[in-house]
Amino acid sequence: MSIYSKLWGFNLPENIKICCWRFFRNFIPTVVNLSKRFTNAASTCKLCNGNSESNYHLLCECPFSLEVFNTLGLLLPAMPMKNQFLLWLAHLFESLQTSECLKFLVSIWAIWFHRNNKLHNNPQQRPIEIAQFVIQHLKEFQDSGALPVLQPSSSHIPRSWSPLPENYVKVNFDASFNSLNNCSGTGIIIRNSNCEIMASCAHPNPDTPNATFAEALACKQAVLLSCDLGFQKVIVEGDALSIINKIKNATVDR
Repeated sequence: MSIYSKLWGFNLPENIKICCWRFFRNFIPTVVNLSKRFTNAASTCKLCNGNSESNYHLLCECPFSLEVFNTLGLLLPAMPMKNQFLLWLAHLFESLQTSECLKFLVSIWAIWFHRNNKLHNNPQQRPIEIAQFVIQHLKEFQDSGALPVLQPSSSHIPRSWSPLPENYVKVNFDASFNSLNNCSGTGIIIRNSNCEIMASCAHPNPDTPNATFAEALACKQAVLLSCDLGFQKVIVEGDALSIINKIKNATVDR
């Protein structure tokens, strides 16, 4: 199940989900992204004045953000290498409870909102105040009746791992595409019938023309990885319906 399918399945306001989706796809105007278009843009983080401000830094490295997560009691998985960001997100959604996932998503929105306020010279808040802001907003969403059930939609989020046939493995793949520099990233994870992780990897892919190509390439890389590791009974799963349908189609696609 794609992290994006899981994200859209959560019962949260659309502006929060859109903000998080842009974070995950690296479509937000961080200073790193802006510096690709404007060479004189400063690259330091607006929240901690530390490392280059990227989506990875803001969620995985920034001391300000990490203190917000810690204050909310969010025990996040170990921080990944930069090229494993999507795999880290997938593992995060699997390891956190529904209520924790909601806190995490609202926190991303709140941190970015505060970052933009600070950028425009508004008073800076402390991490504990951001955490209180998150809790208050979640409570208001629930009390307003706009979110009668604060949990992911059952039609989108599987409650447990579906058992595989004996001796089979399942290969899940996902791709992200950056249209600013025409590159993509692939995340792959392989599990056995006991839900044990047999392998995982991430690929940076330069010279990627579009998002469809990125998904097709990710699927190819997933199949090649399973072959290289010697798996013979394989189920390949991804969220790119058009790619999956073309693979299942026996006719030649011109």
